Amino acid sequence: MSPLCILHLEDDTKDAEIIQAVLEDDGIACRVRRVETRGDFIAALEAGGFDLILADFSLPSFDGLSALKIACDLCPDVPFIFVSGTLGEEVAIDALKIGATDYVLKERLSRIAPSVRRALREARDRAERKQAERQLRRSEAILAEGQRISRTGSWTWVLSSGRLTWSEQQYRMLGFEPGTVEPSVELLLGVLQPEERARVRQQIEQAAVTRQEFVTAYRVVLPDGSIRNFRCVGRPVVTEGGEVDEFIGITSDVTERAQAETALLARQEMLDLAQKAAGAAAFDWRFGAGHEENRWSPEVAAMHGLAAGAGDVSFKTMKRLVHRDDWPAYKGAIAHAFATGEIAAEYRVADPDGGLRWLETKGRMFLDGEGRAARMVGFVVDVTERHHAQDELRRLESRLRQAEKMEALGRFAGGIAHDFNNILGGILGYAEMLAEDAQAGSPTQRYVRNVLAGANRARALVDQILAYSRTHRGKRIPVQLDRVVAEALELARGSLSPGIELAAKLPATPLIVIGDPTQLHQVVMNVCTNAIQAMGAHGTLRVTLAAVDLLAEHPVAHGSLQPGAYARLVVEDTGSGMDDATLARMFEPFFTTREVGKGTGLGLSLVYGIVTDCGGGIDVASKPGSGSSFAIHLPRVDTAAEAVDGGQGQAARGNGERVLVVDDEEPLVALTSEVLLRLGYQPAGFRDSLAALAAFESAPERFDAAITDEVMPGLTGTELAARLRGRRADLPILLVSGYIGPTLAERAHGAGVAEILKKPVQLRELAAALARALKRPVGRG
Repeated sequence: MSPLCILHLEDDTKDAEIIQAVLEDDGIACRVRRVETRGDFIAALEAGGFDLILADFSLPSFDGLSALKIACDLCPDVPFIFVSGTLGEEVAIDALKIGATDYVLKERLSRIAPSVRRALREARDRAERKQAERQLRRSEAILAEGQRISRTGSWTWVLSSGRLTWSEQQYRMLGFEPGTVEPSVELLLGVLQPEERARVRQQIEQAAVTRQEFVTAYRVVLPDGSIRNFRCVGRPVVTEGGEVDEFIGITSDVTERAQAETALLARQEMLDLAQKAAGAAAFDWRFGAGHEENRWSPEVAAMHGLAAGAGDVSFKTMKRLVHRDDWPAYKGAIAHAFATGEIAAEYRVADPDGGLRWLETKGRMFLDGEGRAARMVGFVVDVTERHHAQDELRRLESRLRQAEKMEALGRFAGGIAHDFNNILGGILGYAEMLAEDAQAGSPTQRYVRNVLAGANRARALVDQILAYSRTHRGKRIPVQLDRVVAEALELARGSLSPGIELAAKLPATPLIVIGDPTQLHQVVMNVCTNAIQAMGAHGTLRVTLAAVDLLAEHPVAHGSLQPGAYARLVVEDTGSGMDDATLARMFEPFFTTREVGKGTGLGLSLVYGIVTDCGGGIDVASKPGSGSSFAIHLPRVDTAAEAVDGGQGQAARGNGERVLVVDDEEPLVALTSEVLLRLGYQPAGFRDSLAALAAFESAPERFDAAITDEVMPGLTGTELAARLRGRRADLPILLVSGYIGPTLAERAHGAGVAEILKKPVQLRELAAALARALKRPVGRG
C-alpha cells in the first residue's frame, strides 16, 4: 500500500515531526509536506496529489479558518483535520460547519491516528456516494437518450389507483410536452385513431382483470396531423405476497417498420425481377438431424453448374463444385457462420464453357431453441465481372506507377541535361574559335576538329535526354510517316549483316501524323537498330506500317490509347527476346542489357518520350528466345504534309554594335564576349542581372542589343528583358536557355524577346540570330 500523502500547515518543525512519528508508530505510513505561509499552502493545494490536510489553528502570518476555507474551495474532497494546541468549542463547531473533518488537540495526539482513519474512511464513503450519484444520473441520462434514439417510451400503471406515469419520451411520442399534462387512460385513448379506441379500451380492461402480460398496437394522431404506429407491451409486477397491482411497460414507435412491411409486400415482385437483373439469387439451406436439406432456387443451381431441381446439395457436393484452391476459405466461412451467424464467402466454380465463375455468398445463420444451427438464408451473386474489373484496375495501376516513374526519371534527366549544356557551351565555343585560328592541315586543327566532333556527339546525347524528358519539344507539323519510315529503312539496310533479311510492308497511300520529322525518324531508326542488335548475325526484321481505327480503349505498355484513328508501325525481330524484368524496365533512361560501352540506354527511352509526347503509345510483346514485337501507335490526321526548310544561313558579322551579355556563369560570359568580338561586336558582359540592368538604365542608348540567360539569381532572363524593353522598347533581345518549351516561349514573347536560342549555342547560330534581331542580312558581313 502506498504511503499517505499529507499536506501539513504547521510553523513548528518539532510539532510536525512528532505528529508524523505518532502516525507512523500507529501503522500509518505517510509522506508529509510541511508549509508555513499562505502562499506556500495555496501553491501546494494547486499542485494537488494530497490525501489529507493537517493544519495548526494559529500561525504567525496565517490562521486555520482561512486555510480551511481555501482548502474547501480548491480541494473540497480532501479531508481537513485541525491539530492545534488550543481550540475553543465554538471555534471547533464553526470549523466543522465550514468543512473540517475533525480536530485534535496536540496534548492528546493519541486521537490523531483514529481521527485520520475515520476521516479517510468518510472521504472514501463520500467519494463512493458521489460516484454512485454520478453513475445514477448518467444511467438516467443514457436511458432517456436511448429512449429518444430508439423512439421507445416507458410507463407504469397502478391498478388500485388508476395512476399512470410516463417517461419524457412517452410524453413526446403521444404529442405532449413532458410534465404538461397528467397521464391517464382517458388521455391516451383521446389521441388514438377513433376507430381503434374501443379495441384498445377493451384490451386494457381485460389486462386489469387477468393481471397478465399484454401486447397491443394502435395508431396515434399527433397535433401536426401526422399518424404514427405504436406497439405497446405491458408486464405485471408481482409483489412478495404474489399479488399484482402494477404494470410496467414500453411503447415503441414502429411506424417505419409498418411502412417497410407494407412496402415489402408491395415490392416483392419487383425484388424478384431485380434479383434476376442483378444476377443474384436467394437460397435457404436447412439443417436436419444428420443430413442437409438444401433448398436452392433454379438460379442458384444454375450458377453452380447444376440443373434445376437437382435436389438436396450436401457439403460433399459443394466440395466437388467449389474450386479446390478456394475450398479451405469456403470451409472457414462456414465455420465463421456457425460461430457468429454471419455468412460471407467468395469462391470459384467451373463454368459450363470451360472457364471459371466467381460467386459471392452473403447471408445469416439462424439457431434453434437449443442454440444449434438450424438454417442458413442468403443470396448468391455472380461477381465474375467485378473480379475481371479489379484485375484490369490492378493492371492499369501498375502501368500508372510505371508511367509516373518514367516521368520522374525524365525530369531528373532533364535537370542533368540542363547543367551539362552549360559545360558544353564553353567546350563548343572555344573549340570553334580554336578551329578558326588553327593552321589548315596542322595537328592542332585535327585535334580541335576531334574535340568538336566529340562535343557535338555529347550535344546530340543531351538533345536525346531533353527529348526524353520532354523539356525540348520538336516541331509540330503534318508528317508523311510512310515516307519517313521508307527513308529510315534505307539507312538501316546499310547496317544489316548478310544473314539478316529485311521484310517491309508500307501502305500505298500516305499516312499523315503530327510531329517532328527528325524525331519520328529517330523513333524508326532506334527501334530498328535495337531489333537488329538483338538478332546478331542472323534473323528476319519485319516492318509493317498501316492505318488502324481503334473502336475502344486499347491497352499499351504503361498506359492506354483512346478510341480514334492511328497509324500503327510494327517492328518485329527474331532475336533473343526479353524476360519480364527487362520488359518492365526497357523504357527507363540509361537502362541497357548490352555490354559496357556498347549502348547508352537512351534509345528506347527516347522512343517512348517522342511517341507519348505525340499522343501515341507503344505495345511490346516478347519472350526469351522468341524475338520481340514493337507496335507503335501515332494519332493519324487527314492533312497533307508540308515540307520543312532545313537550310542554314552563313555566319553574319557585326559592325561594331554594342551588345549587353548577361549570364551568371563566368565562363559563359567570357566565351560569349570572345565570340562577339570575333564577329565584330563590342560586348559588355555581366554575371549579375541587377548590375546589368543598372548599367543599361544609366545609358540605354549606348546598347544596340542584349543577350541574356534565362535561369539566373536576382532577375530571370525574361524578367530582365521586360525591364530592358520597358526603358527602351526597340531594343533587340536574344534569350538563351537549356529548356525551350511552350511556357518559356509564352513568357519570352510577353517580355519582348526577339528569339530564343537553345544551349549550347554555336557560333553560327549566335551570329545568325543576332543578325536577324538587328534586321541585317544573314550572310557574310
